[in-house]
Amino acid sequence: VTTLSQFQARKAVEVAAYRSVKPSVKIVLCDLMPNTVSSNLFVDEEGQSPSSPNWAPLVGGLRDETNGWLDTLPLGAVGILNSKPIVENGSTGTWVVTGAANYATINGSHPQPVLHTALVNGLPSGILV
Repeated sequence: VTTLSQFQARKAVEVAAYRSVKPSVKIVLCDLMPNTVSSNLFVDEEGQSPSSPNWAPLVGGLRDETNGWLDTLPLGAVGILNSKPIVENGSTGTWVVTGAANYATINGSHPQPVLHTALVNGLPSGILV
């Protein structure tokens, strides 16, 4: 996916597939997390850079556009899991850092178990019934 309109079209197809199986399904979206590579095992922000042209720039690019659209709860979504406060260094587009190697991620695309736990605890309440 290289444009917001491509992402929107694919997400609409995905949601339609869920609803074709169970029309009353409640859709909870999740924003796009950082996707970076690191020169120092994700120890700090400065060592992180976009993993591909699709993820550049870290701030203000396609990821931010897409997250802005997801925040509007499109396609009849009932909630969103906003991962940014949990997985990201403020609004930098980089993974959260503690100074420990690979704390947040080992590959720049997927969060470590410690962040999975924090994300589960951040699910919107009252809609997953």
